[in-house]
Amino acid sequence: MKKIVYLEPYFPKGQFILGIFVVLSLICFSSLYLIDLGTKTQDVRLANAQLRAQELAGFTEVDAVEIFNGQNSYTTVFTKDRALILNTQQEQVALVDLTQGASRQEAEALAAEAAGGAPIQASRLGYDQDKVVWEVRSGTDYYLIDFKDKKLIRKE
Repeated sequence: MKKIVYLEPYFPKGQFILGIFVVLSLICFSSLYLIDLGTKTQDVRLANAQLRAQELAGFTEVDAVEIFNGQNSYTTVFTKDRALILNTQQEQVALVDLTQGASRQEAEALAAEAAGGAPIQASRLGYDQDKVVWEVRSGTDYYLIDFKDKKLIRKE
């Protein structure tokens, strides 16, 4: 009588490990590419805003560029004493003399008072409902401060 020999199933461990490594590498590098692509879009938007500010308002030196996301998205380009607010089509919405309204510190102080002394995380100049406003963030709350009147408009 013949003896039956059972063979061990062959499992290629090396190929399995290599396959897992390739899949994980692909996921990792794809994620990094998408993050890089997202930041490049933002960088291009900020650079275009600076060029547009030079064309529209004659800004020669730009101090800062910020993005305001309210009901619509606006890009604000700052110089020492002026700010230009552009919409998403890079069209001028408002040219603001920063000495004629609430300063960033005044807006933050008003918001801190309304927030009961909670710390302020950020503040941005933008445009909301046909008014130039400061948007001040404290925790999860946003406070809109009217630039001209130096008053709290609303809490969001």
